[in-house]
Amino acid sequence: MSDNSAPTSNAFTDLMTSLLVLFVLLLVCTLYKIAQDKEAREKREVETSAAAADVSQSVRKKLHDLGLTLEPVPDDPYSEFIRLDENKVHFETGEPKEGSTQTALDASGANVIDRVSDILAEIICSKEGKSIDSIIIEGHTDKQGDADLKGKLDNLRLSQRRSYAVMEEIFHYLNSAKPKSLECFRKLSRSTGRGSVDPAKKCLLGKLTEVRRDDENRRVEIKIRFQTRIVAENTDPSSFCDRVGH
Repeated sequence: MSDNSAPTSNAFTDLMTSLLVLFVLLLVCTLYKIAQDKEAREKREVETSAAAADVSQSVRKKLHDLGLTLEPVPDDPYSEFIRLDENKVHFETGEPKEGSTQTALDASGANVIDRVSDILAEIICSKEGKSIDSIIIEGHTDKQGDADLKGKLDNLRLSQRRSYAVMEEIFHYLNSAKPKSLECFRKLSRSTGRGSVDPAKKCLLGKLTEVRRDDENRRVEIKIRFQTRIVAENTDPSSFCDRVGH
């Protein structure tokens, strides 16, 4: 009985040993693949972060020549924005003209948008531009007429018309001057209106404060949202005004 059981016991031992070796090999291969994936992911994140920083620095420098700024978005470490208030870009107020659904830009406002479009065209189709997740054209109004629901809805529609007017101007300009960039912009961009619900904010005496001036609240913001944080993860939100230099 014992002689017959020995081969069976040895075969079972060999099988279990083989399975154990196979398991160890599979585990090693899996751990190696996980390590490789992690390394590749971290490399992409570093490259994307560097590209986002390059885009931010380049856009900020070019905007400075136009008297515009690229500012971080409070409470959103992935985004920066270009503020175009009524002092920079003038919109017609009230209802659009008969036969039109849009709020018109005046000539000087259209020229500002065209020059901003030039800056965007330089980056959106570039290698560094792949760090951009989206470009949001966001319209805003002041609080005039906000006393009832009709006024709130009127302001919402007005903000939507403003954002669309800027979007439309960028489309027209790129189509005529930078046609290769138009498709890149079209894929990244969207427009929206916020009415008066989100007043402009500026740093005053080191504190982020809502702007009360109507001409600064009547505005469009072009938000560039990146695929990676443009603000360090461990940055204290309360230091926002220190970080933007106000």
